[in-house]
Amino acid sequence: MNGSQRRNFEAVLAGLQRIGFRGDLLRPDYKFHDWFQPDRPVRRADAATFGQTPVSYDNACFVVLIANGRSGPELISQYRSLGAPRAFEIRDDQILHWKVTTSPSERDVQETFEPQAVKAAIISHKDDWNPQSVLRAKNIAAPGPRQLDFIDLGLIPALEQHIRDKLGPLLQKIFHAAKNEYKRRLRVAPPWDELCRLVFRVLAGKIMVDRAVHGFRSFSGVPDADDLLASVEHHYQDSKPVTDDPYVRSLVVREMWENVSFENLSVEVLADIWENTLVSDEVRKRLSIHATPPNVARYVVNHLPIETIPQEDRRVVEPCCGSGTFLVAALQRLRELLPSDMDGQQRHEYFVQRLAGFDIETFGLEVARSSLMLADFPNPNGWVLEREDVFESPQKTPKFTESLSAARVVLCNPPFGDFDEGERQRYKWQSVHKPVDLLLRVLRSIGRNGVLGFVLPRVVLDGRGYRGARETIAERFEEVELVSLPDRVFEHAQHETVLLLGCQPRRSSPCVCLNHRKVADADTSAFLTRYEATREDRAQRVKAEIARSIAVPDLQEMWKYLSECLTLGDIAAQIHRGIEWNIPLYRKGIASGKKEIIPENARLLISDEPRPGFKRGIRSAQGMKCFQTPPICYVCTMPKYRRINKVYGLPWDQPKAIVNKNRLSRGPWRIAAFADHSGLVYYQSFIAIWPRSGWSATSIAAILNSPVANAFIASQLPERNIKRETLKRIPMPVLGATEQERIQSLMDDYTRRESSLHPCEENIVISRGILRQIDALVLKGYRLPPRLERQLLDYFRGHKRPIPFDFGDYYPADFKPYIPLWMYDSEKFRNSTAQRFLEGFPKINDPDVLEVLADL
Repeated sequence: MNGSQRRNFEAVLAGLQRIGFRGDLLRPDYKFHDWFQPDRPVRRADAATFGQTPVSYDNACFVVLIANGRSGPELISQYRSLGAPRAFEIRDDQILHWKVTTSPSERDVQETFEPQAVKAAIISHKDDWNPQSVLRAKNIAAPGPRQLDFIDLGLIPALEQHIRDKLGPLLQKIFHAAKNEYKRRLRVAPPWDELCRLVFRVLAGKIMVDRAVHGFRSFSGVPDADDLLASVEHHYQDSKPVTDDPYVRSLVVREMWENVSFENLSVEVLADIWENTLVSDEVRKRLSIHATPPNVARYVVNHLPIETIPQEDRRVVEPCCGSGTFLVAALQRLRELLPSDMDGQQRHEYFVQRLAGFDIETFGLEVARSSLMLADFPNPNGWVLEREDVFESPQKTPKFTESLSAARVVLCNPPFGDFDEGERQRYKWQSVHKPVDLLLRVLRSIGRNGVLGFVLPRVVLDGRGYRGARETIAERFEEVELVSLPDRVFEHAQHETVLLLGCQPRRSSPCVCLNHRKVADADTSAFLTRYEATREDRAQRVKAEIARSIAVPDLQEMWKYLSECLTLGDIAAQIHRGIEWNIPLYRKGIASGKKEIIPENARLLISDEPRPGFKRGIRSAQGMKCFQTPPICYVCTMPKYRRINKVYGLPWDQPKAIVNKNRLSRGPWRIAAFADHSGLVYYQSFIAIWPRSGWSATSIAAILNSPVANAFIASQLPERNIKRETLKRIPMPVLGATEQERIQSLMDDYTRRESSLHPCEENIVISRGILRQIDALVLKGYRLPPRLERQLLDYFRGHKRPIPFDFGDYYPADFKPYIPLWMYDSEKFRNSTAQRFLEGFPKINDPDVLEVLADL
């Protein structure tokens, strides 16, 4: 560092100190590991600032770097793992202010300062650059206005994923090596709880040594295992036994010391990695543990108005706490809200008095305790984590009952199953569904000013079994937020879930304000990293409406407009599911967990050739396409295999439209239909619609294939199974005989081209145009205002349609006018475009004229 660089460096530090980075929040010569590199090299920052202590990448604010051999993006890229969203690069004659991104480039330079002006420039940004403002900008879960352009929203999620990918397997390796060494030496498996405590205490000791915690500064090199464990035991005031074999102890210490540094790691991500390390897939299955992802827990606690609760009243309870993910998130939220002058011991005492978790499994409580100790590092134990069955009576759960009555915030991810027969005899249940029962217990126990955040099955929105819970929610809250999540969010459990946040206790309004955010499967990553929803819909409902449904459907303005239309139920003579047999055709695969056909039953029920007691029909809707009949086989109709006799007596020989019973995709294109005029019989994976007079099976198939029907199913029925009752409510267009004849003609042309053995690009273009014409005819029959029709068609943007070629979008993304599809696709409109208009003029080749036009 030369003289000019030294002066510039000191000017930057002086400016950062003036805006709040003082004491432990400003660290000169700060070292950390680069998790973006395979070998995790140690990097050294000339200075780094942090928003709070203990310091880590999630509260890093600025890094100050002196150009020395490397500069620009090459220099900045080496400091991504620090986690600071902004950097100052010190050069001889200027200071560059950088935005730190996942892939640094010259475009990331925000400002260039002259040395004499840099201190004043930093001070002028005090409102946006002070520690609290930077932390608020980094907290992507927090609602309200933030400096969205201040940080690269993908930097911290990318960093945390690198840490999980490297540290998780390392901890698992240490556990595995310790267990094997113990078994090799003593010929028995080690007690799980003692091994767990051993690894945790060594982990905690390594963190304290790396961060130079008082009492651990004398350790250097690989410490003696007994000395380290004694220091950790004394620090946490925890005398519970750990694995006593000296060789196993030394192995764990050696492996932990030689592989990683924890100096700059977030304690929250360490708690998450610790939970996932301990809870194996086998343990999850045995104990029905389906942990809440930490980013989902952070979303919930940040979207509840905890800041409006008086500081002394912020008591948080987590029933069914498992590994304590909600408690860890709540601790972080409470920490952010506490005064900055509270020291670590005062904060710890505050946390242990206001956070309480309850579970029946001692395993989960042990994990929760160690996770909270990591999250509140380096403070001692003392957490209120009790083994009580939250489904028992208040007399048998005194601590839970007392904590619940004093709570202002309840956070919970309950078990999703139903009470079995033994549990129904044991508990005084209010609902056979465990999530309903616990939600009702909480709603009827917490004070009138309490708020809550629950993870619930999707059926809470409109399921019959949740009606009482929805009524109670309407009585308790004026504002409710719902977040519908796809089934892939919870890594270890395939459930479509809803986050239910009771945000504003009821005061005087007769209505409940609902804010329903929906996350499509394709946008799962955007939600988990940036909390961006696919769409957001709001509504106000009175109690009676809430009792029927708490969901706010997509495109609700359009459904209100179409509410006076006839429905499919009005124009159908019958709507019925296909035939069922009294022996199963499928079973769940033992290895794959997926549905597999049962060969011996398939031979009795399905045939590729005609047989006595069999009729031509269709078995599977897999890979179903619009307007196309799936492969035909022969299905058994013999009385001895019938489950419901009346189904076999349906008018199968009459024209009908057939639609799939289970959704074809997670996107908005949920159903495909075709018309059958040949008397085919269908398995229960299909639903058949027989039309009344005046309607043809082909027209009904066209309507079911249309955007309106698919959007209706997607918005009203998010789950896999498509119900007849929902199909009956699909609004119908007005289609006269001429329109229906035109649809029949177009469909015949489409199916003829699609049955070609050698489809060419020309046929694909024509087929795509035919489908658009059919859609346009159906849409015209709804008489939607152009604005609403455009909203509907944009709803399908980017989603694959169930057809054998790429359908594309209805309108270009940059096309602004609201024009009905039939008009947009018309030759008259194409001829009216500016490009076609200019094509009607003779081409200008005169260079002088072209030059004049260019100047204009």
